[in-house]
This record gives sequence, C-alpha cells and structure tokens, in this order.
Amino acid sequence: MHNKKKEPFVPVDRHETVRRDIVAAIEGRALSAM
Repeated sequence: MHNKKKEPFVPVDRHETVRRDIVAAIEGRALSAM
C-alpha cells in the first residue's frame, strides 16, 4: 500500500518540474517578444 502511494508521486513531481521549466521558458519568450 505504501509503495503504491509513493510510486505515482514520483513521476508527478518530475512531470511538474518539467512543466514548470517549459512554462518559465514560454514566459521568458513572451516577455522578450513584448
């Protein structure tokens, strides 16, 4: 039970980090374009 709850948490955290990086890059590009 504990393993099942910790497994989906790792990929979610990793996905969020990647998404945050992409959002930051897009925001930086949008600021530059403005």
